[in-house]
Parts: sequence; structure tokens; C-alpha cells
Amino acid sequence: TLKWMIDLVQEVTDTPICVDSPSPRVCVEGIKLCKRPGLVNSVSLEGDKIDTIFPVIADTQWECVALLCDNDGIPDSVEKRMKVFHGIMEKAKEYNIAPSRLHIDPLVVTLSTDQTALTVFADCCRQIKAEYPDIQFCHAHGNQAADSGLPNFHNYFASVYEGRYLSGIAAGLKTETNKLGYVASFAIPEVISGYTAFYLGAKSVNPDVTMDIIYMNEWNDPNLESQTTQALIDRGCDVISQQSDSTAPATTAEQNGVWQIGYNSDMTEAAPKASLFSVRVDWSVYEIEAVQDVINGEEIPTDWCEGIADDVVYLSPLNTAIAAEGTQEAIDSAAEQIKSGSLHVFEGPLKGVSPDGKEFEVAAGDYYPEQEEQSAASWQYVIDGCTVIE
Repeated sequence: TLKWMIDLVQEVTDTPICVDSPSPRVCVEGIKLCKRPGLVNSVSLEGDKIDTIFPVIADTQWECVALLCDNDGIPDSVEKRMKVFHGIMEKAKEYNIAPSRLHIDPLVVTLSTDQTALTVFADCCRQIKAEYPDIQFCHAHGNQAADSGLPNFHNYFASVYEGRYLSGIAAGLKTETNKLGYVASFAIPEVISGYTAFYLGAKSVNPDVTMDIIYMNEWNDPNLESQTTQALIDRGCDVISQQSDSTAPATTAEQNGVWQIGYNSDMTEAAPKASLFSVRVDWSVYEIEAVQDVINGEEIPTDWCEGIADDVVYLSPLNTAIAAEGTQEAIDSAAEQIKSGSLHVFEGPLKGVSPDGKEFEVAAGDYYPEQEEQSAASWQYVIDGCTVIE
């Protein structure tokens, strides 16, 4: 199967291939089939993975993902994880593999099982960056680069909430029950900012609309996404949106005769009778800019964020066969207002409460400057009209 897939890809493109398998020997065989150097995923200090893969890529231009785990699994502390890191780097030196050819993954375990997961991950990143100042580290949706004092540490993200607002307009025009549903991953600012913007977009065209939210505590679990979608539909929600990664909400919505708005990928092919469109991000804009900065000997921005106005955030084509009349025109009008600065998504009056009970208010005539001061989302308040279902 691996040979068939690699041959198939190489027939149509010369793009470098990522050879990915939990078996180091399968990775080695896959490397032999590739016409040009690519990326192998992955090594760690588990078993003989490094001593199987590193000798094969040692005198090549192949790059490699390195996971900070060992025979005991994923270490539960920064100290233990850094010990694994140093062990991998010693092996890389032994095989004359430059650090720049390694893609270090400090690993994040599920937040619902370990509340220290993100801090351990971030602290590992910070220590690695300090030890390798000549290598640039770009972290999506972080907020620590500006205060780190490390010139090789960068944060970046996109103003996804702008796309969420526009998608809410489509939902507000389409709903027949005036009740929306949101399949949410975690109760964190990135997610809360997104679904609040979605609701505000819907409310801008339909003042009577309300929304139910259910947290899954997972990013990608098709079975759980389907179950969550069904639970929202059973509560009377007839337009479902999501901050999750699979097409399960789309297909579940179609099975129930309701509608859906996706995220990350166009889901209309999976559910043509349900999916209106998806909110998407073109990460290549940042990636090209960051790489070009390195090539030109210029500094990568410490904190980078762009959105609708820069074509970083965009919507996949509207499914006009099922969208409400006037949807495209309403979206286009709002998008132009966002680009001109005449429309601020989080404009007052707004009142909300954070997951930890903190109350927050935006006065009439004022607005919350989401992602203006940092690339990471920071709005974390559930507003009136939005109900979190436990």
C-alpha cells in the first residue's frame, strides 16, 4: 500500500513526500521509494527507532520529526521531557544530522486528562529555543514570544473570528427554528471567541436567534462529534457549526435534514444537502513570509496576525443550492465593513461571563480589540443568547 501511494503521488507532483508510519522499518522502506528527500515521521527514544532511521538519513537531505517520548511513554514533566530531547540530539550528533533537519514535537496530551499539558509543552519549547538560538521557532496561537526575550521565538495566528462572524450571517438567515448549535472542542479563548463571533454574526441579521454550545474536550473525534451534533439537533438546533476537525457534524446534520457550517476544509462534498460552506485559513501566507524573511536575512515578526482583509481567513464557496436568498450579498457587505474597519465584531454593548466566573462588559460605542494586541485569541466570555449545555 505504501509503495502504491508513493508511486501515485510521484506520478503527478515532485513535492517532497512525508513518509509516516509507527514502524521505523516501514519508514526506511518508504524512504527508498522516494525520488527526492522529504520528511520522515517519526523518531523518538522508543525502542530502536532512532538507530533504525538515523543511519539511513544521515548522509542525505531528509528531515525528520522527533517526538519527545521514550519507552515509558510521554514524560509528565519538563525535566523528563528535556532529558529525552537531549538524548535525541546526542544521537543526531552521533549520526552527523544537523539540528536544522529535525522537527521537534514536545507533545501535548489531552487537556481533559492533564491540566498542565499546555504549560509543560510551552516550557519545553522555551528551553529548546534558548538552547538553539540560530534556529527559528514559530508557534501558532501562542502568546509568550513577546515576553520571552528570545529573538528566535515567534507567535502567529489568524483572525478566524472574522470568518466566524461572516458564517454566522449565513446561519442567521437560514435557521427556521431560530436556534443554532455549536460543536465546541475546549472552553478556551480560541474556541469561545470563535463561537461568540459566529453568534454575533447570526444575530446581526436575526435578532431572535439563540445558540446552544456543547464542549467535547477533544479536537478531532468523529464519533463524539456526531453524537454532539445529534444532541444539539435533538434540542431543536437546525444550523450546526463547529470547532472540530472532521466532517461528522456535516454528515450528521444531513442525515437529520438540518444545515451545517464547517471549519478548516470544504465539507459540501461530504454533505451537499446540509453544508453551506466552511471557514478556512490559508496558512501559506505566513509560511511563505516567514521563510522569505529567513532567506533575506530579515527578522520574522515576533507576533503575526492577519485575517479577512489579507485573504488569510476566507470562506469556501457558498452552497447556493441550499443557502437562504441574499446570503452572499449580506456576507459580502459585512466583509467589506470588516476590511474598512467600520465593523468591529465584538462591539458593545456586550456582557459575558468566563468559564471561571469572571464577568466582563463592553460599553455601547466601544469594542473589544480581539487579536489587535496579540495574535492569540483572548475573548473568553459567554454572552447572553449563548447557552453552554453541560
